[in-house]
Amino acid sequence: MTNGESSKQNELKKIYGMTRGELDHLRPYFIGAKAGPQRNRYVLWVDIMGSQGKMLRGLRTASIPLMKLHVAALEAQKKNTHKPINLYPVIDGIYVVCEDLGPLEFFISDVFRSMGAEFIMLEQWERSVIRGAIAYGPVILGGESVEGSGILKESSYAESILLGMPLVQAFVAEKTAPPFGVFVHESVRAFGPTNKHPVTTVLWQWWRKNEENYKIARALLPSLNEYYDWCAIHPISSDYSPDRLSAHRALAHEYLSEFRAELSAEMSKTGPSEASIAQIRARRRPRNLPNERDSASKKPRATDPMGQAKRAKDKLNLDDAQYALLEPIFSERHERTLAAKADASLSPRDRGLKVRSIIEDCDRRIETFLNEDQKSLLRAMHSSRRRLGESTT
Repeated sequence: MTNGESSKQNELKKIYGMTRGELDHLRPYFIGAKAGPQRNRYVLWVDIMGSQGKMLRGLRTASIPLMKLHVAALEAQKKNTHKPINLYPVIDGIYVVCEDLGPLEFFISDVFRSMGAEFIMLEQWERSVIRGAIAYGPVILGGESVEGSGILKESSYAESILLGMPLVQAFVAEKTAPPFGVFVHESVRAFGPTNKHPVTTVLWQWWRKNEENYKIARALLPSLNEYYDWCAIHPISSDYSPDRLSAHRALAHEYLSEFRAELSAEMSKTGPSEASIAQIRARRRPRNLPNERDSASKKPRATDPMGQAKRAKDKLNLDDAQYALLEPIFSERHERTLAAKADASLSPRDRGLKVRSIIEDCDRRIETFLNEDQKSLLRAMHSSRRRLGESTT
């Protein structure tokens, strides 16, 4: 259709009850042809997980981590010495736009290090977790579209406007990112200009090129474990459902998996202190102790994680692939329960609740690798264990 035909069709268009002249002066004025050009850019979306719930529960408390995220972003932008980074704040998060990947890589490194250090230092109830995602594609910058309307020229309002497909892609992909992680959308891996170093990873590891970042990332894993343990004990205060908590913990362990072996090795060397072990033993009050004959007739039950995993393999009829997936969960459960039992800062009741939440969390993760028959067997074992506990109290 030609411009003339289109104009003629508009003139013939019927408007019920009004004339075109009555409507023209009411319409917002913007010349579409004057909209800024489409420019291919990298777009990062980073925000604080659960910020909406935090604001509903306590605005003053929620405002602190939100403002600190914006401060960290401005500081990273100020430190950047490469191609410019543009920031587009959106309440609980920020869109970060750059022509090249290098400056964006620096931005992620600096912001996630700062917010990671903040997380490690705070008390549980003060902590907030960030995550993000990167996409690549055409965007239109509001600052380049002011010629389309006189009122846009009169203020800096348009500088905060950003339009484009990668905004949506980054926003949606961020929901699949792990805690303190950055998901790399396929648009970056397929179309982003990266010269000699194409991006092939799905999860961006921001600690790779900086020793200080590496230390922060390494310290995040135990801190996240402590935080999720606290959230499990305080589901209402933290507004964390068990399903979401378990999923986010699993994502964190996958993302920071390279640090698990180091931390496990350290824990096996040091273990809980002798004083902590003595306190745990002193608190024990054995009931209905079996006599020596009964004790001698029963085989001692293995308490090591390897023994637990082997018993589970036999009772649940696990194949070798399932056993390989579940063995790390048993090891993790063993380490976390030892640490919880040795935590003298908790009351006996909270200590028991923490151990119980650790076991239940690991059991939920174990179930994800089982078929329906195996799940039924596992639940029957749990039911038997609970009945046995009730009968001895």
